[in-house]
This record gives sequence, structure tokens and C-alpha cells, in this order.
Amino acid sequence: KSFFDWQLSLANLQVYEKAYSLSFERLAATRRNVSLGDRPGIDTVEARIQMQDRYVQLLQAQNDVLTARLQLSVYLWSENNQPLELKSNVIPDPTTQTILLEKIESSTQTNNNQNFNHPYLKILDLKISQLEIDKKWKKEKLKPLLNFSYSPLTDANRFSALSFNQNKWGVGFAFPLFLRKERGDLQLAQIKIQTAQWERDQKRNELQNKLTIATNRFANLRSQESLQEQNVGNYEKLWLSEKKMFELGESSLFMINSREMSYMTSQIKLNELQNKLIKSGLEVEYSKGQLTIQ
Repeated sequence: KSFFDWQLSLANLQVYEKAYSLSFERLAATRRNVSLGDRPGIDTVEARIQMQDRYVQLLQAQNDVLTARLQLSVYLWSENNQPLELKSNVIPDPTTQTILLEKIESSTQTNNNQNFNHPYLKILDLKISQLEIDKKWKKEKLKPLLNFSYSPLTDANRFSALSFNQNKWGVGFAFPLFLRKERGDLQLAQIKIQTAQWERDQKRNELQNKLTIATNRFANLRSQESLQEQNVGNYEKLWLSEKKMFELGESSLFMINSREMSYMTSQIKLNELQNKLIKSGLEVEYSKGQLTIQ
């Protein structure tokens, strides 16, 4: 998540850098037009305000990148266990998110709850196996106890002198009359097994529901991403159209700034949506109990 937050901060920074660059160029162009008498002087004030606002947003975006880089550096260590710091000239591989999303999407389409095998369920299975062994031991206690003893009556080194009459033999037999304690222990062991089985079934349902919720959320965000990409394209068309009209003198500075901001805002929203999408995909894999994406 820290990696993709870092990627998001850099993507947003590019948007704000572009927005500031455009506002800077527009301020210079407006000043030229005002000096030529093509634009009223108040347009210069409006263009300057727009540039200053975007500069503030740019500074915030730069700070977000720095914060995200430091948070990601927490997970970077050298082979000698020395903390590392991510350099400012390092950028994320743009193909990483695309590849991961394709793998996750393929994994969700082939998901089969019948083969659901979460590590937590394995822990409960081992617990049940342990209780089964304890139950077998409790069953053994229901059997009679037979002890056989033997001890020689002569020197143990004189094997040639040993005989049946020169040894002491003994047999002991014990069997509880009521077996109340043993039977109670056996019934308790069976109850523990049944309780553990119910716990496993309950946990299995919970984990499967979490996986279903995560999968549905991923699919929903995938659809939202597709729609938002179309919105970005439409906002860009409106902005470019307004830009041409502005250059021809048929639009106002207010309108071109408004169209431009709508386009930039939609791009930021798309970046954030893609960030939520990839995190949602990671939640799907985590819900399966997997350490790596298959």
C-alpha cells in the first residue's frame, strides 16, 4: 500500500505541475494581450490569482511526495540491516500496477470457494487433529491395566545359573469399577472436537464472506475506473475546445480556467480511484490468505 501511495503522489504531482505550468504561461499571455489592448486589465489579476492557487497546490503535492517516499523507505533495508532512503530520482515502474491488476482480475474470475484453503483454517484443522489424538488417549484409559514384573533372585552376571525358579515374577491387573472419570473425560474430549469443528466452519464462512465482499468491491471499482477514464477524456475535449475559443477571442479567462480545473480535478479523481482499485485488489489476495499474487 505504501508503494502505491507513493505512486499516487507522483501521479498527482505531474497533474499539478502541468496545471501550474499552464497557469504561468496564461499569465504571461494575458499580460501581453492587456498591453496590446486585447484584454481588460482585470484579467491579469485573475490569471495571477489562478497561478498562485495552483502554486500552493503544487507545493502541497511536493510535500505529499516527500511524505510518501519516507513512508515507503521504512520498508527498505540493506543486506546488513541498515535502513535505506528512497532517492528522489527513483520513480515507480509504470507497468507494475497494470500487471498486478491483470493477475488479480484473472484470479477473481477463476475464484472457487470450494478450493478455499486459508492458512487460518489449516491452524484450526491442526487443532482438531490434536484433539483427536487426545480423544484416542482418553479411550485408552477405558481399557484394563495389566502390569507384568520380573526380577532375578541371583547375580545378574551368572546367566548360566538362571532358571525359572530363581526369578521373581509378578502380574498386576487393575480395572475401575464405574469408569466415571474416564467416561467423562472421553465425552469432554468429544465435545471439544465438536466445538472446534463448529469454530472452523464459522471461521470458514467469515473468511469466504470477506473474500466475496473484497471481490465485489474490486469489480465495482473496476467499473468506476472505466467510467472515470471516459469522464477524463470528455473533460479534456471540453477544455481543448474552450482553449481554441479563448485563443480566437470567443471565450473568457474565467471559462478557460473553469474548464481546465474540471479536467485537472477529474484526472486527480482518476488517480485516486486507481489507487483504491489496486489496494482493493491486494485486499482480495489477502482475503485468500496468500502471501504472493498467483
